[in-house]
Amino acid sequence: MAGQQTRRAHKQKRAQFQARIAELEEQVARYRTFLQLANEGIWYYESERPIPITLPIEEQIEWMLRYGYLAECNPAYARMYGFDDPTQLIGTRLGERLVEGHPLNEAMFRQFILNGYRLENVETVERDKEGKERRFLNSAVGVIENGYLIRAWGVQTDITDLRRLQEELATIQRLESIGRLAGGVAHDFNNLLTAIMGYTELAMEQTHEERVKRYLEGVMKAGERAAELVRQLLAYARRQIMQPVPLDVGRWLSEMADMLRRLLPDNVRLVMEVDPAVGVLYADPGQMTQVLLNLVTNARDAMPIGGVLTIRLSRRKECPCQEDATHPPDRRERIVLEVADTGIGIPPEVLPHIFEPFFTTKPIGQGTGLGLAAVQGIVQQMGGHIHVETEQGKGTRFLICLPQPF
Repeated sequence: MAGQQTRRAHKQKRAQFQARIAELEEQVARYRTFLQLANEGIWYYESERPIPITLPIEEQIEWMLRYGYLAECNPAYARMYGFDDPTQLIGTRLGERLVEGHPLNEAMFRQFILNGYRLENVETVERDKEGKERRFLNSAVGVIENGYLIRAWGVQTDITDLRRLQEELATIQRLESIGRLAGGVAHDFNNLLTAIMGYTELAMEQTHEERVKRYLEGVMKAGERAAELVRQLLAYARRQIMQPVPLDVGRWLSEMADMLRRLLPDNVRLVMEVDPAVGVLYADPGQMTQVLLNLVTNARDAMPIGGVLTIRLSRRKECPCQEDATHPPDRRERIVLEVADTGIGIPPEVLPHIFEPFFTTKPIGQGTGLGLAAVQGIVQQMGGHIHVETEQGKGTRFLICLPQPF
C-alpha cells in the first residue's frame, strides 16, 4: 500500500515537473518569437570578467570595452549594422562597434554608471559592417551581483536617418536666412549702384579730359563687377526677376561656343554634344548663360594642368535628378544640361558645402563663393534640380535637369 502511494506521488510530481517544463518551453518560444519579430534592436552583453563597481569610472569603462562582448541579439539588431544573420555578431567586443573617443559614447558610459547602471534613450555613434557611422538611441539595464557588473540587457533604435533629416532641415533654415539677408542687401545695394553708375555715365558724357575719362571708366568697370555680384546674390536668394522666353537651347548652346572657348586655356579641350531633338525650353536666356558660365568656370579651375571639358545637351524622360530620394517622383520629359570635367574632383568633406553661399576653396580674392549658390538658385527658380557626381583624381559632372520643355 505504501509503495503504491509513493509511486502515485512520484507520478504526480513527474506530471507537475513535465507541465512546468512545457510551460517554460512555451515561455521561451514566446520570448524567441518576440525577439525575432521585434522591430527594435534587442541585445544582451556579457562580461568575460565581472567588473567591480567600486572601481573608478574610467577603469570601469575600460573594463567594459575590454571584456564586454555580445552574447545574444535579435535580427533587427543585426540588420542595423548591415548583417543578415545575428550569429555573425555574436562575440563582438563592445568597443568594436563604437566610434572611439566620440563625446556621445563617452557620455553614454558615464551616464550608465552614474545612473545606477541604467540608461534611457541615450544616443551613441557606432559603425556598421561597411564602417559607416550610424546613430542609435539606447536604453539598457545592468545586472549587478555581489558588487560586480556581470551583464547588461538593452534595446536600441536606429535614428541615423532622423539625425540626417534634422541636420538637413537646420542647413535649409540657415541657408534660407542667409538668402533673405543676401536678397535684401542686394536689392538695397542695387539701388545705390544704379545711381552711382548713372551719374558716372553722365559725367563721362560731359567731360572732355582724357585723364578724367579713364578714371570714370575705372569706376564704371568696378560698378559692372559689383552689378554682377548683385546678380549672383539675387540669383541665390531667388529674387532675380526672370524674363523667360521660348529658347531654342540647342542653338543657344552653339552660339555660346566661341565665348566658352575664350574662357578656357589652350590645355583644356572643349567637347560639345547637342541632341538634335532637344527642342525648346521656356527660360530666361541671361540666366541660362549665367548657369553655364559659372559651371564652365568651375570646371576650368578644376583642371589646372589641362584636360577635357564636355558639355552635353539632351532631352530625357529619366535623369539622375529623378532618382534622388530628396526629389519627388516626376516622369515629365526634361532637358538635361551636363557639364563634365576631367579635373581633380571634389573632396568628400567639401561636397556637402558646395552650394552654400560664400563657401569657397579658392584663395582670398579669387572667388566670391557665390557661383554654385547662384546656379542652384536659378535652377530651383526654374523648377529644376541639380545632380552632382564626382571622383577625386578623375573629375566632376554636374547635371541640370530642367522641366517644361515645349
